[in-house]
Amino acid sequence: MFKHLSLRETTIIRRVGYDIVLTPERVSSLHLPSGKLVACDPLSMPETEPYLDDLPIGKFPIYAIRANLRDEVRLAFIVIEFTNEKVSEWDMLIVPGEEKNWSPEERSGFLVDTSYAAFMDESCAHRLVDRFVQLEKDSDYDDEESEFEKLLLSGLRKPKKKGAFPFVDVKIDTHTMFAFWTDPGAYSGYVGRDSDGKVARLLFDFSAVPFIISPRGFVFR
Repeated sequence: MFKHLSLRETTIIRRVGYDIVLTPERVSSLHLPSGKLVACDPLSMPETEPYLDDLPIGKFPIYAIRANLRDEVRLAFIVIEFTNEKVSEWDMLIVPGEEKNWSPEERSGFLVDTSYAAFMDESCAHRLVDRFVQLEKDSDYDDEESEFEKLLLSGLRKPKKKGAFPFVDVKIDTHTMFAFWTDPGAYSGYVGRDSDGKVARLLFDFSAVPFIISPRGFVFR
């Protein structure tokens, strides 16, 4: 078991027969003016409710951690850093109506249908829903919806540097949505608290590596 994933340097996990190399990269910032975070598929489920945990208000760095496996490189985790304090305990993020379930087969998570995923403040999500409601009233709804997807796709195809994690920051009026590509599926989120109980990090697991996140840290499946 281990508790910490470095956001500053490569981590090598020794396994029988092969190593897992975890490489962090700072990719953007999360704008969180309300302290309420929404994780969703922005094209199919922008109405997803925010997580129950109240988070610090402000602008915080986002890191993508990629896993270099035997013959492929995959997105392993996305981490939002609120402080640089060490995490003492992890807890599961849930939305209203969900129950916490630490079973590997039944863990809750936000759903991705279209291969687009996004993190945003609740205020941004509300504006995104309003935008789609308005588009449905317009006669050119299909064209407008297509343009929004093109905006996402164009940003994801043009990372800032070769080999960098593909993402796009989308402006929705005065709000900003952080969007990226991932395989369709359900992905769990976790809040890491320091020894004083304050939020230090959020971590989202994209099921690329054989780890299970527990309250005490990371264990191998």
